Amino acid sequence: MKKMIIAITGVAVVCALSGCAGDSLKAQQEKERTALSNKQQADRQVDRSKKALVVSTAVTADAAHNLEQAKQKQKDADATLQSILFPSLSISL
Repeated sequence: MKKMIIAITGVAVVCALSGCAGDSLKAQQEKERTALSNKQQADRQVDRSKKALVVSTAVTADAAHNLEQAKQKQKDADATLQSILFPSLSISL
């Protein structure tokens, strides 16, 4: 009878310990899953930011080019207007 009580007690202790280890393992796995999820989210944010930077840089370069073209057109228009309004000045220049 003592052997039976010892065996049952041993099984109960093992079951209790495995339950504790299971909770500990689950907690560790949850931490790992959360950390991995956070890393993946940060990686996606970096990728989106890089894409946005490329687009923004391209738009800025295009806008700068358009501005230079507009300034040149403005200078040409000023010169044309000046030559029409003041033809004698444009000849002497």
